[in-house]
Amino acid sequence: MCYDNRVPVPNLKKIAKTKRGIAAIALAVTWFLWLVGIVGDFQTITSFRPYLHYASALSTYGAIVGAWAGQHLISIIGIGISVGLFVWAARDVAAQEREDPPANMISSFTTIRRVAIGNPPYNWEIATTQSLDPQVALVARFANRARTIPVGVAHNVRADIFFEDADGSYVASHPAPWLFCPSPIVTFDVGAQNELLMALDVLDLPQMPPPASMAQGRPPQGVLRSVEDVADREPHAAARYSFHRGLSGSVKAKVYLTVNGLAVPPYEFELRPSDRSVTPQTPPTIREIPKRARWQKIWDATKAMLQKSLIVGDG
Repeated sequence: MCYDNRVPVPNLKKIAKTKRGIAAIALAVTWFLWLVGIVGDFQTITSFRPYLHYASALSTYGAIVGAWAGQHLISIIGIGISVGLFVWAARDVAAQEREDPPANMISSFTTIRRVAIGNPPYNWEIATTQSLDPQVALVARFANRARTIPVGVAHNVRADIFFEDADGSYVASHPAPWLFCPSPIVTFDVGAQNELLMALDVLDLPQMPPPASMAQGRPPQGVLRSVEDVADREPHAAARYSFHRGLSGSVKAKVYLTVNGLAVPPYEFELRPSDRSVTPQTPPTIREIPKRARWQKIWDATKAMLQKSLIVGDG
């Protein structure tokens, strides 16, 4: 077994939330005000230059520097204390993360599976030839995997999913079920993986009497139906799972994971139901939407502002 002896870079947000980090930031504000004072004393600073050409004037030059440093002595001390507190807080956070490293949840891959509800405690499982009412499920696999520094166990992982279809209809799973899990709250050991049931591909059953399209022989359309696991919230419910209305067409899904009591940035997916109007029918699809970098988000926001200003200007 190999060990990584490198000290991980501490999280700046965690440092800023510590008492020493807060004190360092407060003193840094003092330093900023001191910097403004330096700009105001620019004429004094430029007055040093003539003395650099005269060795006989070193004592006078030193006196000027000494007077200037004395004038800003409190700010200089504040800078030193601020840097010291920040480094101290960073070392504490780094040591804490090394002793109890945080989890690192990643989206591993997406796939389609045939699933069914098994025997008590009625988990969703991979369907077999003996399974009752097997269904096609769109699944996303998540893993707790190390990248460059060690990771810790991810406790109490819960997944909430928000869906939006092309028509602007919304549904949500609070929370969504994990395959083979008796609870919607699971634990990821280091390197462990679990599969999240995102949605089921089902038929959009027609109303009675059937519409004219059905009378003309058109097959019913496939839709996506989300599933909500109410095992923890409603332990005495008649059924463990709640099924929502179907979503047609392209569907965007945002998965919000809660890990060790903390929310992590959402994962975005694009889902499509099967198309039964063609032969052979098109199976359902699921793919992860890559996360955009921060600079890309800033650039998009800037372009939107420019476009809005141009529209207002033209109006």
